[in-house]
Amino acid sequence: MSLELSTIDERVRKRLFAIMSQWGKTLMPLVDELIQSKAVSPINVEQGAMALVSYLQGLILMAKTSNDPKVIQRLGKGALSLLKGL
Repeated sequence: MSLELSTIDERVRKRLFAIMSQWGKTLMPLVDELIQSKAVSPINVEQGAMALVSYLQGLILMAKTSNDPKVIQRLGKGALSLLKGL
């Protein structure tokens, strides 16, 4: 729904962007910790966090549309691979 509404109503788009940005800021310490522990190579922390937000949004969409929450368990491990590819 956010995908559709964000192209129709500017107020909704701005609010959704703020929510996604906050989610990304929440994930930045995790990305930094992964870098510090050498689990991933040095990357832009903000970019990595927003990539995770995007990946998680996709996982949630797939889980909901397939009516299978285990999609998140099966594909969630790809988040680390995503960061390694940045």
